[in-house]
Amino acid sequence: MSEVKHGNSVYNAVFDSSGSLFVSASDDKTASVWDVASATEVVKAKHDHAVYQASFNLSAARFVTASRDSSACVWDVSTGAKLFTVKHRDRCMNARFDAAGDRIVTASFDKTSTVWDVRSGAQVFIAKHSKLVFSAGFDQLGTHVVTAGDDHAARVLDITAGKALATLRHRDRVYTAFFDPTGTRVITGSADRSAGVWEIATGARLLEAKHAGHVVNATFDLSGELVLTASSDHTAAVWRVATGERVQSFRHGDVVNAAAFS
Repeated sequence: MSEVKHGNSVYNAVFDSSGSLFVSASDDKTASVWDVASATEVVKAKHDHAVYQASFNLSAARFVTASRDSSACVWDVSTGAKLFTVKHRDRCMNARFDAAGDRIVTASFDKTSTVWDVRSGAQVFIAKHSKLVFSAGFDQLGTHVVTAGDDHAARVLDITAGKALATLRHRDRVYTAFFDPTGTRVITGSADRSAGVWEIATGARLLEAKHAGHVVNATFDLSGELVLTASSDHTAAVWRVATGERVQSFRHGDVVNAAAFS
């Protein structure tokens, strides 16, 4: 097992598709790519303010960062070079690649979620919200995005048609939303102390996983049968979707900001 250190709080840590690298984002204004086996730093990306989130493209040749400095940046893993930068009007909370690696989607406190073409810099799609947007991500085909916001809802949006397909409501702000591997379900994490698994076609809630604190991060495993949640109650937990069973729980000494399967 490997442990690495930042100079301040770590908001996010995600494996690449092979499990040999992971990238972490920190309040120390950096995101770092680490080799899992040796726990050595491969590359460091620097922003002007805190980095809230970082993730790889599918080949792990690039990673994208989202920062309080209102920017999202794409970086080359092998050289550390900054390849692409986009700016919002307020802090950028989240940025993720599509499966092809040609586009990124960002979520911002300027109340928008935007899809960008990495090669041209063009805005492909903009979703406007009435309140802050905390999270946005693509489905496996890159044809839909799901957003999570301060308006107590996650929204599934068709990029091509430019319309909402589903609105998934919690009792408080929604911090995070992810598609399952099939693109037919979404998992959400909310300040109402629950994570939900939802069927997009019907809007039905298939699972309600409850914590003693805010659920700030939640994601599926590759099979779509298990979900992993991270909470302000100092725990991360694994749940079985079909039964709602809490399979495992991991306790930290403080808020768990993020958790991910390898």
